[in-house]
Amino acid sequence: IAMQVEAVSSLQGATTLFQIGGLVSITTAGAALAWGMCRLMSMFCESSSSVFVSAPELVAAAAACVSLLTALSFTLIFDTVSDSMLFCWALENSLRAEGHWTDQGRHAPKRLEALIDKTAAWQHRRLKRQP
Repeated sequence: IAMQVEAVSSLQGATTLFQIGGLVSITTAGAALAWGMCRLMSMFCESSSSVFVSAPELVAAAAACVSLLTALSFTLIFDTVSDSMLFCWALENSLRAEGHWTDQGRHAPKRLEALIDKTAAWQHRRLKRQP
């Protein structure tokens, strides 16, 4: 399984990009939605209202914190699932190479196998060019 370093590094890079993108976009969307509601809805922006929000920036910051925590839980689950799928794929390939795998079916999704094969070939070419 340790021989699948190329696949691990490519998956880790893709997962990191997904995590950062997800955290930034969800946190920004939550803060923007809260700030927009405080600024545009009459019940929150009119000082005569019983639910008037005098500091919409504070509400937006609180919404950003809640959104960040929510997004973090989902992106961590995504990372764990992708690592588990990669481990199962690498274990299956290792057992097949050693002749211990008797099942003739492939169990990883075809798109995952294609992605790993494609990125592994790219990583292999890149490593060959390095001195």
